[in-house]
Amino acid sequence: MSRTLLIPVETVAREFDGKLLLALTACARGWNVILGSQKAIRLRYDSLPKGVYLSKSARRDNNEYFAMMRAYGHRIAVLDEEVLVREGDDIFSMKHETDAFKNVDLVLTWGNDSKKFLEKVPQLKNMEIVATGNPRIDMLSEGLREYHSENIEAIKSQHGDYVLFNSNFSNVNHFIPGHTRFKLASWVPKAEQAEIFSDLKSRKISLMNSFAGLLPELARTIAPRKLIVRPHPSEGDEIWKRALEGNQNTAVLFEGSVVPWLLGADVVVHSGCTTALEATIVGVPCVSLFPFSEQHLTLPDALSLRASTADDVIKTVDQLLHGRLDFDPASPANQRTIGDCICRDPVEASCGRILEQLEKKFYGPHFVWSEGKSLPARQKVLPFLKESAEQLFLKTNWGKIDRSYRMRKFPELETDFVQNKIGLFQRVLNDFHNVELEQVNMNLFSLK
Repeated sequence: MSRTLLIPVETVAREFDGKLLLALTACARGWNVILGSQKAIRLRYDSLPKGVYLSKSARRDNNEYFAMMRAYGHRIAVLDEEVLVREGDDIFSMKHETDAFKNVDLVLTWGNDSKKFLEKVPQLKNMEIVATGNPRIDMLSEGLREYHSENIEAIKSQHGDYVLFNSNFSNVNHFIPGHTRFKLASWVPKAEQAEIFSDLKSRKISLMNSFAGLLPELARTIAPRKLIVRPHPSEGDEIWKRALEGNQNTAVLFEGSVVPWLLGADVVVHSGCTTALEATIVGVPCVSLFPFSEQHLTLPDALSLRASTADDVIKTVDQLLHGRLDFDPASPANQRTIGDCICRDPVEASCGRILEQLEKKFYGPHFVWSEGKSLPARQKVLPFLKESAEQLFLKTNWGKIDRSYRMRKFPELETDFVQNKIGLFQRVLNDFHNVELEQVNMNLFSLK
């Protein structure tokens, strides 16, 4: 049986480069790959070659699609993106329905810490869980620094030296006004859901307001350096633009992959964001505003210089910029923390480990693929009915905002965009020269 891998992408700026590298690595190992937007793959799952669908999570309505894809003959693996930085172990479990992993064959994690945690989650009882790493980490490797060099040069040419603030407040400052991304499973009592969200919302709003208050003073302190604010992909920009109005050495931008922005920054300021982990790996010092008790400590905070007040953030950044504070992101303590949480190997990249596990699980001598079955008409047309309803909604005023949000996360990609990135990988790694690219539909590409 030919090996086929379906790789959905939810947010281009965050995931596309790493997942394209995974796709190219798979092609080099003899796989055929379908790469594109999650929505495009789900709409056409019954016309695509049967293969392994590599989901980024098993939350929300994923199981509904997993069931349809599984019935058609696809198999499901989850490369869990969300377990690495979580609000808390109990809350992570509460975000998954009791049957969330019913149709999942294999779960892959960032590292051993995530693996050990997931093994204790009731919904994953008896599930095969393997620590492999993530392609996003591969994109931070020394061997791929040249991949980002052109973008770094363009950023530095436009902005000069800068401090980067990565915000992470989509739960209380969503791109779509009034919308929240924080959702717990239906089995969690409503009163408990309300209490958990109330606590989270209170902390997040307090922290967001603190940042909105400190950023203008931070900009003045670091001048003539620039302060770049990069909102979360699902977050609105207006609060940051209002806060920095009148400051000449600031910009609020969401452009391209975060990696070149991290590599070009002098210091990263954050609010418990995964990008602090990525910045630490590439050697950029991070400062976290953390006025909470240790029970709310996340991995990004643990790797950073933690300031308990806004004034402390400004002071700490100023000291780092002027060499008055000795802080090594690559300290032995940080290396131990990262080593527990992320699989990194100077010889074998995460992409290789992921594919090894997929090959072992789904294409080994003892694995039997189902032929699939004809689905009921109602079930087959369900994704298209949802799509039709969404298209009608997009014509409304609220729908136009929703469309802007979707375009922010996944703009329409042309073949040239993907081919240029493939060419860059080919040049930097001197590999993948025989890969053939074909666009099979909007935001959907075949690589082989």
